[in-house]
Amino acid sequence: MAAAGVGALSLLPLAAATAGVDTVPVVAQAFVVAGAITRVLALPGVDAWLRQDVPWLAAAPADAIRPQ
Repeated sequence: MAAAGVGALSLLPLAAATAGVDTVPVVAQAFVVAGAITRVLALPGVDAWLRQDVPWLAAAPADAIRPQ
């Protein structure tokens, strides 16, 4: 994830120009927020909560997870 994020940073000016955004910080903010949300969703506690309460958002179905 970190390597992809660093690689994506080099595309910020192109992404801003394509989106018609005049400033790169708006595009950078979108990347940072998406990365933060992805990181939070990857936490084991959050994934366990998602599997229990919102199974369609979990990383894997509850029956696919085998206890270790």
